[in-house]
Amino acid sequence: MPDLFTPPLEPQSTKPPIPPVVPVPTVTPAKEQHVRVFSAFSQAPANISFQHQKDGETIMLFLRRHFITNTTWITFGVFLLLLPFLLLWLVSAINIDLSFLPARYVLLLVLFYYLIVISFLFTNFFSWFYNIFFVTNIRLIDIDYENLLYLDVSETTLDRVEDVNYKQVGFTASFFNYGDLTVETSGEHQFFEAAKIPKPSLATRIIEDLLVKNKTG
Repeated sequence: MPDLFTPPLEPQSTKPPIPPVVPVPTVTPAKEQHVRVFSAFSQAPANISFQHQKDGETIMLFLRRHFITNTTWITFGVFLLLLPFLLLWLVSAINIDLSFLPARYVLLLVLFYYLIVISFLFTNFFSWFYNIFFVTNIRLIDIDYENLLYLDVSETTLDRVEDVNYKQVGFTASFFNYGDLTVETSGEHQFFEAAKIPKPSLATRIIEDLLVKNKTG
């Protein structure tokens, strides 16, 4: 006699289980960055341009020396700024009488001294600030600024680039992650160098990716 209180068995489904959906990783393009006064590495900078920039030319990398490399001349400059006060304290401490010196001459000497010190500081700052290495979607541009009277601008197109490499030497370079980027080309200017730039390995990869895209069209 069948059991009236037992529900009938449901037929089992023969459909295969649906696999879970795995998200496909996507590569996000670099976000535009704003170049500030002390910026030394900027990928896809949004707020700068340069002279003779072509239509459709986009700056992919903005590079200059790591700011930490300025420590030597900044420290020396601060020492020079404080030196007259240290000498004045020393003269007072050992009771040296300088009253025979005319005050006007002392003032002119101090003004001339600080003019030299400020010129030293500004020259070093401008040398860091205006030595720039641009990487665009078309070419490489190396701007070398040595002083107020010397400016050298070299450039080459991406299709002339043959090799890109970098090197980091010393504990300081490894700790602060800066190094020398070297680009070998087949043009008249065979080597382009961006010295002591931040993140040299990342800069190398970005340039290599641009070369691949340039070759594949």
